[in-house]
Amino acid sequence: MYTIDMLEYDIKMLVKELSKVRAEKGHDYSGTKDTFANLRQFGSFGVLVRIGDKFNRLKNFYEQGTLAVNDEKVEDSMQDLINYALFLLLMYRQELGLGVVPAKVVPPDAFDPIRIEQTKAEACGYTENIKPCGIYNPFEKNGAGDTETGGRKANVS
Repeated sequence: MYTIDMLEYDIKMLVKELSKVRAEKGHDYSGTKDTFANLRQFGSFGVLVRIGDKFNRLKNFYEQGTLAVNDEKVEDSMQDLINYALFLLLMYRQELGLGVVPAKVVPPDAFDPIRIEQTKAEACGYTENIKPCGIYNPFEKNGAGDTETGGRKANVS
């Protein structure tokens, strides 16, 4: 029997292992300053291509039962697939300006430029003066905003 506690422990151990692999490969591919430097060259679509490559390699392994290239094991492809999926998620959140945040439902209009600016502003506590062009003017009054709080919600006790 495989209990939830066993699963949680195994996942934690795999995450540690994946993190080590990611750090080593990240150093080799991008150096230490921007670990996503090589991925940013082609953006999220480039990461999807790499995910597709790893998926197809694993699919062929399961269909044929063997791999021709011996210096990358099946588990290496599985680890790469998981790490690329994590990179894609992180890049997606960065594109939305969210950074690494607890998982939440992304609205259907998430890539709308106005919505992105609103999300960034809301994360910083700004609630007013979001302009259609994405420019925030903290000093423009339009009812709720004021120059003393810079348009942010005032902490009123």
